[in-house]
Amino acid sequence: MTETAVRIAHRTGGRVRLIVPSIERAPEEARRVAEAVAAVEGVGKVEARAATGSLVLFHHGDWADLAGPLAAALGAAIEEAEPEPPSGAAFESTAAMVEVLNREARRVFGGRTDLSELVFLGLLGAGAVQIARGQIVGPASTLFSQALQLMIARRSAG
Repeated sequence: MTETAVRIAHRTGGRVRLIVPSIERAPEEARRVAEAVAAVEGVGKVEARAATGSLVLFHHGDWADLAGPLAAALGAAIEEAEPEPPSGAAFESTAAMVEVLNREARRVFGGRTDLSELVFLGLLGAGAVQIARGQIVGPASTLFSQALQLMIARRSAG
């Protein structure tokens, strides 16, 4: 466990996937690293994946409080991966279309609503339809979760 850097491949609330080069194709090292990480206070479960050189860990509390002790247990710095901004012709044309739809929604509703509010309402409606169909756990919860994320993002943006 003397890595120079461990990279965060993906992080969501309570779950982090770390790329740990020293465990790739090294099952014994993966087991040792997983045990060291599992001993860190706040870590609930660790899955070592030697085939891909990654650790998936489930944790409690804030990531910021856990990062330092994890780095110490790993003997390596933990680097946050910078997300690549979307780009390309398909993205640009889609972004332009969304902006046109947003302007049109504002025009049609006299400035009282915009596209994100309409999408939010659509997600809530689609979730209600899924509940009526008895599809509560999968489709309905996913739709409601997306509506909630949209609402949170909108409130954070201003």
